[in-house]
Amino acid sequence: MMENGSTEADTSRYVEDAHGLRLMAVLDGLVREHEVRGAADLLGVDVRTLATCLRRRRLSDRVRVALEGQLQAGSERLAQRVGGLSDEVRAMGERMDALAGELHGALDGVRSTVAQEIGALREEQAEALRGLERRLARVEARRGGAGTVGAAGSSTGSVGRRQAHRQTHPKVVTAEAEYGEEEVYGDAEPLVIAWRRACDAHRAARGRLARAETAERELELAIELMEGHGLTLAPERDPWGVRMGSELQWRRRALAAARQERRNARRRRWLQRVLTLGLWWE
Repeated sequence: MMENGSTEADTSRYVEDAHGLRLMAVLDGLVREHEVRGAADLLGVDVRTLATCLRRRRLSDRVRVALEGQLQAGSERLAQRVGGLSDEVRAMGERMDALAGELHGALDGVRSTVAQEIGALREEQAEALRGLERRLARVEARRGGAGTVGAAGSSTGSVGRRQAHRQTHPKVVTAEAEYGEEEVYGDAEPLVIAWRRACDAHRAARGRLARAETAERELELAIELMEGHGLTLAPERDPWGVRMGSELQWRRRALAAARQERRNARRRRWLQRVLTLGLWWE
């Protein structure tokens, strides 16, 4: 019985001593932060009493009670702060979930836009190819017709060079190719062919960038034909004459607008590619 009683007393003394050391540590912290007088005012005890406790490293009952009150208040403040941090973390998590949902929706929208752009580009290319095939078929048909007529002329013994038959003025470029027109346009013939192809490509263009690029090319060739060779362009059937200056002026304005539109469209496509970087392989 004595042994058990002695053990319980030792344990109680050990716990009491450990609690006292904790309170003394709290007191040392208060003194470091507020000095002795400030710590005494904060605890509501006499300065001399507090100084004696510090010197002897032993707490009086009144100082002990005051320190326990400080310890309890600190625990409550800590609990409140932990609770506040928990609320902040929870709110942050909810915000992150909301942002993830918004980002997912935005990425879906970007993917859809890019897919539409790719589909439109493929359709543009297919339509341009079909236009070139139709153009080539017409040229081949004209060549075949010219060969047949030439053979018939030889069989009847006709002599001399075939002259170009034109329904419009020689200074007017027709929308469609005509037999013998290379003799009429001379050095401008390659530009005339390129202008007609540019017109076909512009009509077949789909998508903002393709329309701007083909419009720019068509206007550049038109200005070169008008300014460099003095040609009037279809659908006109009579030469512009004095109107040539005004026709050139509005085409130059249209060319500047087409170039600006082309730059804007390329910038838009570049931004889309930047936004979708890393998403192509998902």
